[in-house]
Amino acid sequence: MTSHVPNEARVIPLRPQALRPAARPAVAPVPPE
Repeated sequence: MTSHVPNEARVIPLRPQALRPAARPAVAPVPPE
């Protein structure tokens, strides 16, 4: 099972989260208090 598809799918979602952590608050719901 050596597919490059799952590899890219794993890196893609990790990039936008690290690049825009504030743009995706749903990923890490932090309490305002």
